[in-house]
Amino acid sequence: MGHTNLQFDSAEPSLTQRVKPEGRVHEMGILEKLRYLKKYLLEPNPKTTPELLEVFASQKKVRQALKARLAEKAAAAASATTLGFVGDLMWIRRDWETFLPNATLAQLRKIDGLVGNLESVISPAFPVREFWPDLLNFNSRPELVRAFSRANGSNLFAALSFANNHTLDFGDRGALDTLKFLASEGIPCSGLRRDPTESTWAEFTQGGIRFGFYAATFGVNDRRRLA
Repeated sequence: MGHTNLQFDSAEPSLTQRVKPEGRVHEMGILEKLRYLKKYLLEPNPKTTPELLEVFASQKKVRQALKARLAEKAAAAASATTLGFVGDLMWIRRDWETFLPNATLAQLRKIDGLVGNLESVISPAFPVREFWPDLLNFNSRPELVRAFSRANGSNLFAALSFANNHTLDFGDRGALDTLKFLASEGIPCSGLRRDPTESTWAEFTQGGIRFGFYAATFGVNDRRRLA
């Protein structure tokens, strides 16, 4: 009906510990209460054996080891990061701001950073077709990239590739406008450089970890123009 709450640092339990009917006081009759008090106040208290104390000490060590292990896992999780990879971002005609389903966006927001392939020019110097299909030369609205956003409005992309067969769909002007746009969005890019002095790869940091990102392609619109 009751129990003694053993303490490692006290040889004698307190009155509260010795008289604890486990929340059944309101259910006990007067006679039962008297017997309960007699059991814990008048009768000799059972002594804890050395063997039992050894068991308790062993359990305490196990708890301490588990606590330390959980702390190690928490520290490891704090220094970890997750990256997600998405396929080609291409011209989609309409619904630029809302083409991503809410469920998809919610899943992507669980990832620390995204890496993707931008297979479209983003340039204000050229029209974005929204009625007739654009099957050969892609120019998209900025929302194609901005739709991948966190709740606070920041972009999900940690880096983008701009190395593909649509990079030069609108010549140097379209390509340079795209690089300028990505820089304004704070998105590192690999695959095309403004001049030979720039790095051939991109760098970004997520969760305290520094990443290098290099993009390549099998071909571009006109290889002679890259010379």
